[in-house]
Amino acid sequence: MNTRFWFATPIYKGALSEAEQTLVAQEIDQAIRDSQSASAFNTPWREPALSTTFKYDGQSNIIMERNLRHLAEQIAKYAHQFCVELKIDRYQSMHIENSWINVSKPNGFQFSHTHEPSMVSGVYYHKTSGKDGNIIFESPNPYFTPYEFPNNGAECSRLAEYTPIAGRILLFPSWLSHFVDVNKTQEERISLSFNLRLTQKTD
Repeated sequence: MNTRFWFATPIYKGALSEAEQTLVAQEIDQAIRDSQSASAFNTPWREPALSTTFKYDGQSNIIMERNLRHLAEQIAKYAHQFCVELKIDRYQSMHIENSWINVSKPNGFQFSHTHEPSMVSGVYYHKTSGKDGNIIFESPNPYFTPYEFPNNGAECSRLAEYTPIAGRILLFPSWLSHFVDVNKTQEERISLSFNLRLTQKTD
């Protein structure tokens, strides 16, 4: 094969085991119950009636605040695998800069956005039917639109689309623009988003 994909954008997809998913679900459910009475649960993110996020203010870190230990362990495990696959060996550790719960109600969506200035961002799907809004990543090439290659899938497309599955975790560069499609069901989708900072090795 003579064709090389020089400007590929890495998106990592991992799936928790049934046992791991159960432990993480218990943590998230408890965090939601503990905060259920808080008005922050309905705090709007950009669009009050449509796109809702739990306690997102740029400084929130629900994983640390609520001690979601099992979820933190899974994020660390998959972030390490992500770095290994990318042959990134100059980082000795990572920490979760901020994290928050997203609640997508019927007709909810999220506008296109990035997670800069973090380095790696991700989402964990806690509750989803798989029909309540895909996450869609946009090509970082601003000139790509007129030159799509429709028969080559996500590698040569302007958009890359992932269907949410409970227990799945996605990792991607924080600079990668993405949005979430409209929730056309009558059920809520609950996910947890996070940003990671990788600490570089020192000699």
